[in-house]
Formats: sequence, C-alpha cells, structure tokens
Amino acid sequence: MAQVLQITDGTTTIDLLTGNLQARVVGWNTTTSEEQVWETIDLVAATTAANVRTTKKQLDSLAQNARDYHKNQQNATGIFFKWQSEGESAKQALVYQIESEILAEAPATSPLLYPVNGVYLRVAILRHQSYESVSGDQTDSEANLSTLGGIWDIRSVIGSAAMGTAPGRIKSLAITDCAPTPNVIQKLWMGIRPFYKGTSAFVALWEAESLFGVSTPSATASAGNYGLCDLTSTANEGLRGSIEIGNVVGSNYDHFVGKYLVLMRAKVDVAGTEVAVDIRQFWQGSYSHAGSTYIDGVTSWTLFPLGEVSFPPTGNRDSVASGSGAFDDCGFSVFALSADDTGELHIDCFILIPAEYLCVVEGCLINTTGSSPLYTLILYTDPDDHQWGLGESTLAQGGLQPTFENWEYPIDGGILVFAAQGSTGHVLSTTADLAITVTPRWKSYR
Repeated sequence: MAQVLQITDGTTTIDLLTGNLQARVVGWNTTTSEEQVWETIDLVAATTAANVRTTKKQLDSLAQNARDYHKNQQNATGIFFKWQSEGESAKQALVYQIESEILAEAPATSPLLYPVNGVYLRVAILRHQSYESVSGDQTDSEANLSTLGGIWDIRSVIGSAAMGTAPGRIKSLAITDCAPTPNVIQKLWMGIRPFYKGTSAFVALWEAESLFGVSTPSATASAGNYGLCDLTSTANEGLRGSIEIGNVVGSNYDHFVGKYLVLMRAKVDVAGTEVAVDIRQFWQGSYSHAGSTYIDGVTSWTLFPLGEVSFPPTGNRDSVASGSGAFDDCGFSVFALSADDTGELHIDCFILIPAEYLCVVEGCLINTTGSSPLYTLILYTDPDDHQWGLGESTLAQGGLQPTFENWEYPIDGGILVFAAQGSTGHVLSTTADLAITVTPRWKSYR
C-alpha cells in the first residue's frame, strides 16, 4: 500500500506527496486531540508556474466548499484530509477549514520566478479529531428484540477487533417491523453499555412484585405478577420498596458496573389517582435523590423514566468498589405519595437503560412490515457528528423528537438495551427489528 497525503472532495484531489505542490521534507507534524486538529504543511512547487496556480485555485475552491459544507446542512459533499502511511489501510478526516499562505521567506519562493523546488505555500487544515475508514463500515442486526429491556449483544459481531482507537460513529440505526400487528412504537429508549467488567451476567429487566407492595397476579404483568402499593399508607415518606443487584443475580455482580436510566413499568388503579414518585439510589447506608415523575391517572401499563443511577455511586477507579464484597448491595428505592393519600400504585418492573451512550426518541411511529402505510425510523450520525432522525413512510410523520447523549459506539464494543411503547402504553408482546452501521474511527494510525 502506498503512502497518501491528500485533500479531496471525491472528485477533485490535491496530492500533497506527488502532485504539483508537495510536502517539504520535515514540513509536517501532526498531533492528536479531543478537539478539532490543525494540520500545517509546508509545500514546495514541483511543476510549472501555470500548474502551481491551477492547483492553488483548486485548493481555494476546496476551502470554500469546506466552509459551505459546515455553514449549510443542505450541502451533501464534504472535504476530507486523507493520510495513509506505508502499509496502512486508507483513512480520512472531515475538513472544517482550509487556510493557505503564499510564503516570501526565501528568494526562491515565487513560482513566477522560480517555479521548481521553491518553498511556495503553507497550508493549514482544520480537521475532525478522528480519522474514519474510507471503506469497511461494520454492520449488525437483531430481529424481534423485546421492547421490555431487550438486550442486543452487538459486541459479539462488532467487537474491539473491528473498531479503531476512538469511539465509532453510529452512521445509522434503523428500527423497523414493530410486531405483532396492530402494536406500534411511538416512544423508545436505547442505551449502549460498554464492556467494563463483563456483560454476560447483566440483566436489564428487574422484576418488582416481590419487593414492592403486595404481589398480585395479572396476565398483563411481565412475570405474571405486579407489586400493589397501597397509597393510603404514608409511613417512611411513602417508601414503597427497594431493590438491589443482589436481588437480581447471585454472582458476577461487577457486570452491573455502569450508569443507567431507570424506567418503571407501572400504572394506577383508577383515573382519579395522582401520584408523585421519587427514586433514590443507595449503597452502604447512603441515599441520594436520582429523579422523579408524576403519574396522573394513567391506568394502562406505561414506562415512566424515573432518573439516572450509577453502580457504584462512588465511581470505580482501580475496580475497588466493584471488587467490594458489598457491591451487590447497590440499588435504589422508590417513594410514592398520592395527592390525597388514596388509591393504588401498581409497579410491575424496572428497566435499566445504559446511560453512557443514550438515545431517546419521541413522536415516532413504527409499525409492522406489510402495513399500509408502512412506518419505520432511521437515526443518523453525519461525518461532522450532526445527529438526526428520519421517519420514513408513505405518509409524513410529524413531531419526531430524537435526543442524543454521547451517542457513539464504544471502542471495546457493547450491548444495547432497548425499551419502547405506543401512545396508549406498553404491551408485553411488542418487539422490533434493529440494524446498525458503525464507522470505525482512529486518532492517528489505523
């Protein structure tokens, strides 16, 4: 494989190694950064004055196109800085800005007088902090993923060996085929959990019926029972129950290290019941408020986001906390009080959505393949990290509201946890098909 140092839009390419303007020996240093990177390259003329002027005009045009691309999202063609060392696979970084300076430091500078081998130009290129593969996107898919904390092990297909040295760009993620008919998805939560200490023992669905209120049978509850909490009792600030890692699994507790958005599948007994719900995280006798919600007469099973918890809440430097014999005691408590101290709160289960890499979408409409009209959802991340969602159908979808929080794919891979519901609540049998395309990224060498 040859060495490459180029600026290109895919049609016009300026070759900085063998072209009309060539990088001077020791004329370029590069760096890594968490922010955009300036690359400064000293170039010498290696052709006639006319050809040098032509190349300079091409450079000026690419500079203008780079500015236009970032000023106007309607522009489809980006400018890229390609760098490839001997034996390395092709990679490129998006260009944000190009500046150039015609030098007058030496008598052999002007191409009009000395067209060959004179230092002619210094070019400065502001690029994305990460390089991407020119080709070789990674893909995976999962059919019939449960909307009740379904786990998709993307890492088994797109693991660390397929990734680079920076988090991958989630180029697209499609959610299709909500089944069975007539179920639809109008709100969804997705989070990617990094590998951390392991994933095999991780459980996203935490059943509540035995720890919250009175266990009550129901065919529409996730495990056939739910916890009935009598709101006439206001003891202990309305404490309705607590749950911890040790209630969910019996070993490999450190597979729960991470940050999670807690969803509660719940409802109230009658439309007149209004209840304020708080979640408090605990470990080693210490409590901290994590979030709250208000349930206003919702009598069908619904997923309510409560707040974000961390296991362990202290952080896990050197794995000290997760290695503690008490780590399985990490958990959270739910407090609930009704407006008039009457009614019932029915708590079915909790879903832990990983919060390190999180996406929440409201206002979508995803239905079953073969439906007419057919609705699907695709989430995109552009090369400049602009993120957006497209509701595709034969009819327009209105009100699509995706929210992205650090939405990228971890270097070591991860598992995705999925939850979703329709406009009238959550139906246990609902599933969806998901497909992901990840573009690996590198800080420097590939």
